[in-house]
Amino acid sequence: MVAIAADPDPGLAAFRALDGTEPDIAWIIAQNTRKNRLARLI
Repeated sequence: MVAIAADPDPGLAAFRALDGTEPDIAWIIAQNTRKNRLARLI
């Protein structure tokens, strides 16, 4: 998620558009929202 931290506007839009109902994607979302560089942007 370094790319999102580097350019937050389009990166966050794409991250929020991910399909959180699919288990693998939901896991990726959960893991990455715990990371400090992304958590401070959300």
